[in-house]
Amino acid sequence: MFVGYGLTQNNPKRDDFAGLNLTGKVVVVVNGAPAGTDSARREQLEAQGAISDRIGQILPHRPAAIIVLLTGKGTELFEQSAPQLERAVALRTNAPEVPESERVIPMIMLGVPVVGSPLLPTGWPTDDKPQVLTGRKFTAHVEQVKTPITGYNVAAVVRGSDPSLRNTYVAYGAHYDHVGILNAVGGDSIANGADDDGSGSMSLLAIARVMQQAPVKPRRSVLFVWHIGEEKGLLGSSWFTDHPTVPIDSIVAQLNADMIGRNADTLLYVVGPLAAPNNQSKRLGAILDSVNAAFPTPFRLNREWDSATHPEHIYERSDHFNYARKGIPIVFVTTGLHDDYHKVSDEARKIDFAKLARVTRLMTEMGRAVANSPKRPR
Repeated sequence: MFVGYGLTQNNPKRDDFAGLNLTGKVVVVVNGAPAGTDSARREQLEAQGAISDRIGQILPHRPAAIIVLLTGKGTELFEQSAPQLERAVALRTNAPEVPESERVIPMIMLGVPVVGSPLLPTGWPTDDKPQVLTGRKFTAHVEQVKTPITGYNVAAVVRGSDPSLRNTYVAYGAHYDHVGILNAVGGDSIANGADDDGSGSMSLLAIARVMQQAPVKPRRSVLFVWHIGEEKGLLGSSWFTDHPTVPIDSIVAQLNADMIGRNADTLLYVVGPLAAPNNQSKRLGAILDSVNAAFPTPFRLNREWDSATHPEHIYERSDHFNYARKGIPIVFVTTGLHDDYHKVSDEARKIDFAKLARVTRLMTEMGRAVANSPKRPR
């Protein structure tokens, strides 16, 4: 069954599910936009977050399998990085495996559309109407191989100076893993991850040194965690927040640095104060605003990603997310995406070290403000 672009009755022009019985069928959907769609809407329909949205629309129909074909920016996404795709569709759970016959989630596959593919109408892309792909049968199976791998979070503490507050913590986080080896470009196959997240990891080292060497330590203790497995689905931060080295309710805030060394100007993206549930991070966002405003040259703070419903789902794509799930106020800062994201070209020579230093100073002073406050940032 081909369901076009998976558009629903909420779309004014078409409903790609009307009149189709998808139960027990292999359902093919294109993660993209019909011809004539304006650029803003097209970007939304091609976004990474739209993958999960489309799967969510199809699942209630109980198909046998779902095949999502990625177009536009999604094509590059598919070619770049299995880790990003895994993170877009994975259901994070510690539940044990169940037999194939009992699984609620059908087989899910991702690819790119090719003219003439048996997964598409004969006349595609001109013919993009939802339809039965008559005379075609798709058979697939999964061979699952488990390879145990041990990864380590790295944690450190600068002890606070106030006896009444030193058993509470301001946490800083970054991740020190990257995506490994990719298809070679110009003979280079090593994904260095200088910005993602070498920049955040080195920033935390600098902040830890400043905090430790300060003549007067912050009143609260400061916890530093370099997470592993972020690129595989926030695994390190998920483990740490479930098995913390300090009582989880003693962490009063978590400041996450992920990709903070590029895009040379005064722009800084902020995620969390608006996106986190129950307004739990709103006060922390106000503290960031206040600290930033006190700098001689403040950053221009951009909050366009600070939404739990943004199509790119940035709020869910870094380690702060697992702290927020525990009710901890969080702020995630980043200098944003760039053309070297998850490519071998994300190299140290492209880091804007002056900007990286400025972001590090902002995070240092923000952490100090929270650590020296007698009240939790709620």
